[in-house]
Amino acid sequence: IRKERRLAFGAWWFLLSFALTSNVFFPNTAVYAERLGYLPSIGPLAVLVAAFWQYSWRPLAVMLLTLLALIWSFSVQEGIDQYRNDISLYTRQLRLSPDSAKVQLNMGRLCKAQGRGADARIYLQRALEIYPTYAAAWSELGLLELEEGALDRAEGAFARALFWESDYSAAMLGLGRVKML
Repeated sequence: IRKERRLAFGAWWFLLSFALTSNVFFPNTAVYAERLGYLPSIGPLAVLVAAFWQYSWRPLAVMLLTLLALIWSFSVQEGIDQYRNDISLYTRQLRLSPDSAKVQLNMGRLCKAQGRGADARIYLQRALEIYPTYAAAWSELGLLELEEGALDRAEGAFARALFWESDYSAAMLGLGRVKML
């Protein structure tokens, strides 16, 4: 009975942790989400080790566990470089998901924060080509126009954001700033 419990534990671990990290019960907006697979991957590993242990293949179970731990360690170390700064992370996201409006928006925000308005405009316009009703992208474009002193275009961008999402507070705030100038 104990042996089956170990196998069941591994299977349940995988199912429950995968359900929690896979947008089934709790939607998230993670674009770059391979890190969410680490926790569920313990389940199949536990099933394999328990099965090997059950059939008295303990040395093989230890070797398998050691090998997988090494593989995961190298995988994590390789991924750390992508998280060193925003530009490396967003550039990789852009390479993996060029048709993601969220990734284009993130890159546009980063460029705007770095003072690269022309590049920011390209990314924000690309986000709006992909997802024309994206209020966050319209609002961010409005902020860029506001920074550049194009009040009419800023007002238009904020108005479009509010047209698509009438309670979008960032667009309300931006439109208020335009009206005060």
